[in-house]
Amino acid sequence: MLEGLFDEDADFIAAETAINEGSGDRLPAPPSRRAACGLSGIRNQGATCYLNSLLQTLLYTPEFRESLFQLGTEDLGHLKDKDKQEAKVRVIPIQLQRLFARLLLLDQQSASTSELTDSFGWTNNEELQQHDVQELNRILFSAVESSLVGTKGQNLISKLYHGAIVNQIICQECGRISEREEDFLDLTLPVAGFQGLEEAFNSFYNEMELMSGNNQYRCEVCRKLVDAKKGAKLRALPTVLTVSLLRFSYDFVKNERYKETGKFTFPMDIDMAPFCEKIASGGDTMYELFSVVIHRGSGYGGHYQAYIRDFDCLGNWTSPEDEVIQLTPKPSSGSVDYIELGSADEVLAAVLVQEGGPTHTLTLDKLCQALISQTGVSWNKRFKKHCGPISKFLKAHDDTFDFDPVTKLVTLRSPSSEIDKKSTTDGAIKPDNGEKDAMTIDSTNSGTGQEEVEAMDTSVASGDGPEGSPKRLKENPPEHTERESCEKDIKPKRAPSPPPEEGHCWFDFNDSRVHPIKTKEIQKQFSGKQSAYMLFYRRKSLKRPDEAKGQRAYKIPKLLLEEIEIENAILEAEREKYDQALNTINIKLLQSKDFQTLNGALNFHYGADSNVVALEIDRRKTIADLKSEIFKLVGKNEMDQDIHLHIAKETPIGYHLYDCISGDDTKSLQDAGVCNDSQIFIWDGQQVNGVRVIPGKDTEPVLLCITYNLTTKEADELVKAFPRNLTVGELKAILFEVTGIPVYDIFLCQVLNKPVVLSRHTDTKTLHELNFEHGEKLTAENRKRLGGAARVRLAELEAERHSKMVSFIVENRCPHKDNYVELWPVLPIEISRDETVEALKNSILSKLGVKTENLKSGRERLRVDDEIVGLKPPLHEHQTVAGAGLVQGLRLVLEPGAPPKRDEITVTFTPGDPTSKNLDLEIIVDKSITVDMCLKLMLEKAGLEGNAWHLRKTNWCGEAMDVMDDLELTLEQEQVKNGDHLLIQEGRLPPRGYIRLPIYLYKTPDQGLAESNVGVLSWISASIASLMSGGSSSSTSLGDKTGEPIQIGIIEISKDATLADLKLQVMTLPTMMQISIPTVEFLRLRMIESHHPTRILRNMDQTLRRQKVTNGSNLCAQVLPKEEHLTQNFIVVNICKRIPNTRDYETEEELVWDVTRGATPQDLKQKIADRMLLQVEHIMIAKHIKDKYEWLVIDDDGNNGQAGKGRLTKSRKKGGYVPRVNLRQVPYYLKDGDTIGVKNLELETTDVDDFSTELDDLGKERLRQEAEERKQRRKESRARNEELNERESKDSDNKKSKRPEVGIRIHVGDFG
Repeated sequence: MLEGLFDEDADFIAAETAINEGSGDRLPAPPSRRAACGLSGIRNQGATCYLNSLLQTLLYTPEFRESLFQLGTEDLGHLKDKDKQEAKVRVIPIQLQRLFARLLLLDQQSASTSELTDSFGWTNNEELQQHDVQELNRILFSAVESSLVGTKGQNLISKLYHGAIVNQIICQECGRISEREEDFLDLTLPVAGFQGLEEAFNSFYNEMELMSGNNQYRCEVCRKLVDAKKGAKLRALPTVLTVSLLRFSYDFVKNERYKETGKFTFPMDIDMAPFCEKIASGGDTMYELFSVVIHRGSGYGGHYQAYIRDFDCLGNWTSPEDEVIQLTPKPSSGSVDYIELGSADEVLAAVLVQEGGPTHTLTLDKLCQALISQTGVSWNKRFKKHCGPISKFLKAHDDTFDFDPVTKLVTLRSPSSEIDKKSTTDGAIKPDNGEKDAMTIDSTNSGTGQEEVEAMDTSVASGDGPEGSPKRLKENPPEHTERESCEKDIKPKRAPSPPPEEGHCWFDFNDSRVHPIKTKEIQKQFSGKQSAYMLFYRRKSLKRPDEAKGQRAYKIPKLLLEEIEIENAILEAEREKYDQALNTINIKLLQSKDFQTLNGALNFHYGADSNVVALEIDRRKTIADLKSEIFKLVGKNEMDQDIHLHIAKETPIGYHLYDCISGDDTKSLQDAGVCNDSQIFIWDGQQVNGVRVIPGKDTEPVLLCITYNLTTKEADELVKAFPRNLTVGELKAILFEVTGIPVYDIFLCQVLNKPVVLSRHTDTKTLHELNFEHGEKLTAENRKRLGGAARVRLAELEAERHSKMVSFIVENRCPHKDNYVELWPVLPIEISRDETVEALKNSILSKLGVKTENLKSGRERLRVDDEIVGLKPPLHEHQTVAGAGLVQGLRLVLEPGAPPKRDEITVTFTPGDPTSKNLDLEIIVDKSITVDMCLKLMLEKAGLEGNAWHLRKTNWCGEAMDVMDDLELTLEQEQVKNGDHLLIQEGRLPPRGYIRLPIYLYKTPDQGLAESNVGVLSWISASIASLMSGGSSSSTSLGDKTGEPIQIGIIEISKDATLADLKLQVMTLPTMMQISIPTVEFLRLRMIESHHPTRILRNMDQTLRRQKVTNGSNLCAQVLPKEEHLTQNFIVVNICKRIPNTRDYETEEELVWDVTRGATPQDLKQKIADRMLLQVEHIMIAKHIKDKYEWLVIDDDGNNGQAGKGRLTKSRKKGGYVPRVNLRQVPYYLKDGDTIGVKNLELETTDVDDFSTELDDLGKERLRQEAEERKQRRKESRARNEELNERESKDSDNKKSKRPEVGIRIHVGDFG
């Protein structure tokens, strides 16, 4: 009932991840140093916030901490002997000691509890399970007690936490008192119906209940029923009093759990005397509060944190308004420590720099979420008091931020470059001179980013402009500026309150983060979704010794002190190593002697690309250090002392030089813009190979194709690169030298779909201003030679000719030396769409300088290099360019190897599991060969031996599909096409005409209240479920089943056998023989696709061939509680009810829906409403698309289908008629096995259209990762294929590829 109650909030998990994930590319990031408060947090292992809060409370209970540290190795043993059977090593207390010592002394922001949880015996991801902190408190104390049996600390728990309650019944006639005493570790009090702690104590441990009337008590002395008084008193008080508040309840009417959020006060000091049975003279009954464990969330999920008092002044308490905000640095900054920030605009600016991408832009809600995850603070609790709502603050600071109130986009303005520079170089952002007050951190972090926006965005206006955008203040200043309006909303800053007394400082322990708080913050935990859950009181008479004040090492054993000293030294070494690795970059050194200037760009001399020198260097070093390294690697004698260094970048036509970095030798590489994988060009600053080179962005070359002399029989063409800052007038001057046409008479047209005349007004514009790109086409004619209409007509004819042309970028991977010229490895090529691929290849070879007589047929071939899928199959040379699907702008690869012939196809294949890391292989075969011959050729190429192999087809994403079981069929008959991917898998195929079918046993479907436990075989269903689940309870997580399916056998059967024959064979399997199934009607068989049961096999007399059951099909068997006779008019779906205002669902139920009368959305909603006893107008349903982890909302009229949160609409037909929607058709395609989510709109308050779950989020992330992995495998396969092709070419020349909740368990050895 309480499963999933203690789920972690996404904000805190995100924050934890942001802090602790590795930053470096080579090494995991070392732990961060302690925060300014000097106290260490505990890292969350996934869902261990409840454990962290309790451990911090125990650590700052001085009596528990010091009693634990007093136990030495003579009591606990040595950890190194824990695996010895004869040694009784008490691992749990030892790990508690080590954890407490690390929290006190180790210089890190947070400690890990992994070693402690390992000592608990948690080996099955228990740290990912959600549990109650009160339950953990009792179980942990029991484990500690059991671990300390036989030691001097065996009474540690009882001495500190054990108390006694006496339950009494007093006879009103004879006065006899009947007593029953019981021990307690904590007192449990309800919240509902009480105003505060003292009232609840008074009700339970002071007031007496009168037992009279029907509730009279039988007195053993009076021997009759008498009136009596019943009550309880505290007989013995512990040193540490623990109170658990019952905030979680269950509403049996609404059938849902809920959290009591009403106000329940508790005092800082409490006198327990009124609630005690007897008070000895001088008895100590005064207690003071020192820890509050807080639960934030609802009855279905939340997060734990603790407010704890620091008795011994171990932390550095500062006012929350004076604490500095810490921001996690970017890996590119080279900083290991946090960036410290002060003011609000600095914090927002830094978050935008970190999380806003290249444009430094985020939506308002994502900005708030990033603020929490990166800094641990929220705007409402940290800045709103002094800065007002965030929307007003952003509008007021329009000199720093651009805020659009319509789209809610926040963009950092031009100062972002300076901020980014400070945050990545100095490690901190300096305060803005215009900022009056340095704003500092608040102690508590709260709420998700969306809650932040809802709370703070009520003041956002729609803007003053005509389209809702805000007007610029400088253009039209109003009487009162936005900044002044914002300042009016800001409350005047009051004088700081005095610091707490010594030993009365409170801190917020929130997993990894620890912040100081004011005592008044505790009062905010009386009520609400964030409220107190457990209270810890300590006897007020207990005083701390002066020598313990401020001494974190007080009472810690010497061995632990030495261990921590070693760990601190290791941490420092790791930080130094990480710092070095983080700032080490790899750059490439390019020497001018290896380059020549071709077509306005720098290109390697033939074979000189191997002379590139790789250099690994610290980016904090100076340019002078870089020059020194260059001289060492290249040699001083080979270059001048006065070298020039420029950053070089590759363009489509070669390299170009940009920023000069050698002007100031004292500047660091990072400040000079040198980053990882930068390419540094070394030259004299003037010429390369005798040609003057002008660096800079403005002179970046752009390749133009200019056609002139169109009136002649053979038009001339000029293909040349020009700098982007060249004006059209300067271009005409260059053309004058080439064409001889006077500059004033040159008539230029840009050849697009229609010619665009470049008039004389464009002579002053640059190519960059005209947006000219590589491959742009122009025509040039003499305006005096032809009239205006004729000139334009010629340009139109050229445009028409060019419209039939397509251009490509070709990468040459098989350079020739026939003409002994240095060849350009990448070149553009243009050809008509009607030409053949062979003509395209010859044109490429001709342009590369290979003579026609030297062309060798079948020595080279072309492929398409796709950015996403990589290299595509080799092109068939008999096809036309258009027929081969070659479109404008593709990148082609010319490689060695024979092209496929007309009847040949290229097939790739993976030997083994498609999810394995085996590289894909490629083979070119005749499409008329048999499957058997193709398999043999593939086995030979893959180096596999034996006959126990078979081929399977794959789908578009590489998953295994149909088995190619007929070895005599040709590839063409099996519909294997060019570019298809096959799998070679191990396993014998059945005889011809037979199929092998794995059979899996699934649990009996849950058919809900209306149909459960019906039929003579309901007991069989229950026994199967118990067998498969092992007695585990069901989960509320979507898609979870009670028990995993088990494979019960493999059946080999003829394709012409009927469904009845198949069911009879399934019933003869050994596992099924243990269950007495009367007839085949009690057995359901269905297909399994993507690990989910889908289509149900119907019609007993139909053959398996007609049922489309093939080799590779997996079948699911389900034993039913009653006979089933399904026709094609029935759809069997799974329905699951969403738990209101959460992202979880109740357990799935099966719904058998007869669609004879209609298959509309309204029919399905009515059926579901009847099953779930809901009103049909108050439910919303959606279909779960499992393979995409998305939900498609099913609307009544079918006009709105929703995947995720976007809506897909269909237009109505003319006349206003809307056809009835059939859920079996587009866009829903409802079929057997589909999952339908159901929302109760009466209880759902937010995101009613959002049906997604956390599993969907994880699934989408997994799909993204798998896509990246497939892309990487394709790259590796491409590299391997290239290597194989080169090798084959050389050989040819020489001769000629929510788990179910379980209770907490802590395993303790036997120390009795």
